[in-house]
Amino acid sequence: MSATRPPAFDDRFSTPIEASRRGAHRARPKPASAGLPVAAGVAVVVLVLGGGYVMLKGDGSTDSTPKNLAAESADADPQATTGAKATSAAEATKAAAGSTPTPTKAASTVNRDIRFKLLNSTSIQGLAKRIKTDLEGDGWTVKTEDTGNSLNRNLSVTKIYFGKASTKATAVALKKDLGFGTVVRDASALTASDLTTSDLAVVLGTDAQ
Repeated sequence: MSATRPPAFDDRFSTPIEASRRGAHRARPKPASAGLPVAAGVAVVVLVLGGGYVMLKGDGSTDSTPKNLAAESADADPQATTGAKATSAAEATKAAAGSTPTPTKAASTVNRDIRFKLLNSTSIQGLAKRIKTDLEGDGWTVKTEDTGNSLNRNLSVTKIYFGKASTKATAVALKKDLGFGTVVRDASALTASDLTTSDLAVVLGTDAQ
């Protein structure tokens, strides 16, 4: 006996829903390989970013020379450090020497052409003339009119007078060539009537005999 169906039953609607989907309209499961392109893209981005960071870090380095290479360079030239120290020491010595005031040229120059009086205070005749000849042999210039007898009589020690600091070296050199006497800085003595030729004068004493 056949089953009784409801009056309005339609066989078209008795087929399961999933069985009715066919062709393009049927749902298909997604394969696992579908996510590979996305993963590959992410990996490429990560690699690019990592490479850029490494390059930027390398460009920012202030010393691109390996430490071992710098050590080899120093070992290859053992004089490099020593030479630098020697140069610094030489510069320090030069700077120290430059800080020391040097004597002025005027104070250290001997002027053998200077005009000066050569006077005799003793009673020995011709003493001034004899000393004049000796000094001329040493390169000094002594004029005949600048020789004679001194108003100051009978000095025991020859006096070599100078008045300015610039004449001191000349006075000392004159004493050395004479081989006797003493150097005296006395500008007032040079104002005497018989000593007014220049800033230098010699008054012979008994030690000149």
